[in-house]
Amino acid sequence: ATRADGVAVASLLRPTPPAHPGRGWGRMGRGLEARFGLVARDLTNGKLLWKFPEEKAEGFADFDVRTAPVVSGDVLVASCTRITTSCEVYLVGLGLKDGQVRWRRFLCASPLQMDYTGYAASAEPGLAAEGSLVVCATQRGAVVAVDAETGRTRWAYRYDLTLPGANPAPVRKFAGRGWNPQNVSGACWKSFSPPVISAGTAFVLPADADQILALDPVDGHRLWQK
Repeated sequence: ATRADGVAVASLLRPTPPAHPGRGWGRMGRGLEARFGLVARDLTNGKLLWKFPEEKAEGFADFDVRTAPVVSGDVLVASCTRITTSCEVYLVGLGLKDGQVRWRRFLCASPLQMDYTGYAASAEPGLAAEGSLVVCATQRGAVVAVDAETGRTRWAYRYDLTLPGANPAPVRKFAGRGWNPQNVSGACWKSFSPPVISAGTAFVLPADADQILALDPVDGHRLWQK
């Protein structure tokens, strides 16, 4: 969870209508599609303050929010994914106290990858904030920085997808007892890591590249990579 100014915000599984109502069980034996959203509560009494996205929220109902948001001033910035014919990555700026949408910024899109259940694997972008700067590791070949107040893009850095297959959701093969994470194309298993901004450097460990990136948070130019 993310905590700031007396507010706690967490990403939780939210019920959404099945893709094909009236046609039996949905994915993984549930009559629901698995999407996550944000829930904000008052730290002093636990009172529900707001949810994002709200049910039937125009333009946001199919957004998925799985990673921790960051806070800059009175703005909470969340990374969201949306599955259409591709996997789209967005940033959304919300009022910390009321959850009102202040801005939305499309970052990138990539071809769909499939997870071990045969369903579309959603990217899990990670965030870091320093002052009004928010850095997003999209896990889709790009690192993007925006202004927290306005959503304006400050810079973007593209990198090569160096892992074989560049698939952040490896196919799992059944190996006797339990599930053995193994990408069919030979990529190593990597967990998602949010960026870190420290000592004037933005450090990024992409899930789709076998490298560590050190970027200048001011203009996004690469300082080094390993």
